[in-house]
Amino acid sequence: MTVGRSTEASQQEREEVKRILKRLSQLKSDRANFESHWQKIAKVVMPFDVSFLSQHQTEGMDTDPRVYDSTGIHSNELLASGFYSLLTNPASPWFDLSVANQRLASNSAVKRWLADVTRIMAYEIQRPQSGFTTSLHEGYRSYGAYGNMCMFVTEKKDLTGLQINSLPLSECYFAENAEGQIGSLYRVYRRTVLQLVEAFGKASLHPEIVKKYDDGELNTKFEILHMVAPNIEADPLNIKAAKSMPYKSTYVDVQHGRIIQESGYNERPFMAARFYKASHETYGRGPGSNALPDLRMLQQVVSTNLRAAQKMIDPALMIPDEGFVTPISTKPAAVNYYRSGTMDPKGVIPMQMGGRPDLGLDIIKDLQMRIREIFFVDQLQLNTGPQMTATEVMQRTEEKLRLMGPVVGRAESELLSPLIIRCFGILMRAGKFDTPPEELMQPGVKLQIVYTSPIAKAQQQVEANNLTRAMQVLTPFLSFDPAAMDKFNTDKTVEGVCDMYSINPEYLRDDSETAEVRQARAQQQQQAQMSEQIKNAGIGMNNIASGMDTLGQMEQ
Repeated sequence: MTVGRSTEASQQEREEVKRILKRLSQLKSDRANFESHWQKIAKVVMPFDVSFLSQHQTEGMDTDPRVYDSTGIHSNELLASGFYSLLTNPASPWFDLSVANQRLASNSAVKRWLADVTRIMAYEIQRPQSGFTTSLHEGYRSYGAYGNMCMFVTEKKDLTGLQINSLPLSECYFAENAEGQIGSLYRVYRRTVLQLVEAFGKASLHPEIVKKYDDGELNTKFEILHMVAPNIEADPLNIKAAKSMPYKSTYVDVQHGRIIQESGYNERPFMAARFYKASHETYGRGPGSNALPDLRMLQQVVSTNLRAAQKMIDPALMIPDEGFVTPISTKPAAVNYYRSGTMDPKGVIPMQMGGRPDLGLDIIKDLQMRIREIFFVDQLQLNTGPQMTATEVMQRTEEKLRLMGPVVGRAESELLSPLIIRCFGILMRAGKFDTPPEELMQPGVKLQIVYTSPIAKAQQQVEANNLTRAMQVLTPFLSFDPAAMDKFNTDKTVEGVCDMYSINPEYLRDDSETAEVRQARAQQQQQAQMSEQIKNAGIGMNNIASGMDTLGQMEQ
């Protein structure tokens, strides 16, 4: 629900705007030191991100000419692509929904409903209209470079699906809650008159903006502040009312000091993720921060090495101090004049500088390798060899991916989990799901997210591999004592292994179907035993009859 504003701001509204802008000023002051650090990173990792570069640089301008090596740019792109493919690849399911209660989790109706919901959510999130693919990759680039990213999820205006956007870090100011999580977002951005009218309508805007729209000055920009913060006045019994929702939303026209729009959200609509984080800092740090010393040194070394190579390829010239009529030209096909009889016998000779560009190349390669390691390029790329078996490749891949466990864990908790929760709430209210089974409607039942991405699977494979090794060790014992298998719950083992490998529950029979199959098998075995017994009884009767005939012949 959205609440528009009147043309005249009340005293209460002015006080609220003043309070919001004061809080924004405090957040800007807290972020100032990070901004200077991000500017240094942007020059060598994201030179196209003009928001953190010089004020004189605008959209479309060339990158800094003092950047001589693109290793940082390329490594960050590989990191973003690796995160996208290994965490949120739309080509394969990367999350499932489940319940903590094991009894409910094994219920066939519950499993089918959760599988259906997961399928619908994956489709709605990853369809092109949502913006998930492009926005998330853009966010991953910011994640690797600056150590921070921010996503925003809302429903489309026509309520036809999800709208997922990546917010520029330069526009976002974060505030932590008591739990150390980003709880509030203050976003400052500029929009044209046309964009403001399309977003909020003429009735909610200041008369100056409306006049510019009527006069055709559509490209004039105004600064807007969007505040999203927990609502301390939230009423769980009246969550449909804008002022009663768990999160409140306020749009402020900064230039005119007016509130444009007030609304609310049932879930936190933004996801603020941090790559690494110090306990005393609000903002995170990423590989770009760790690699910055090597990146700056690399630019200097490459610049120096280029100058050394240029001196050797096109060296300075030594010429006689007399004889030339005009200054010497070294251009191709140039003609130089000198006085006859005055030219030194050696003529013009190159100056021997004694440079060693090859030494600089070794330093450059070492710096490039270190930068790639900091950006996890080696972990995210699968190295295979002609002598490696498929098993060896799989084991190496799993080991590499497990090393990224801490990084992936923070991405899942701060980015993916809030995103899935938000999308679930929007789609649930839109009626995209069927009615849940009665078992899920019981009090205290909570859904949980199970990640099935390649990285998550690599971490889960440890348990599966341990089970495989255990069975290999126990095989000799089972060969002479089959009763040892009685210690294993085979049904639970099969279900657990299928969950580890993310097998679709549609491929498995439920408990009732399994019981029917086992009952039919038991009946078949019983019938087979009875047939065998009848057959054996018939053979026995024939033997008896044959024996009696023989006995009768002997008596005769």
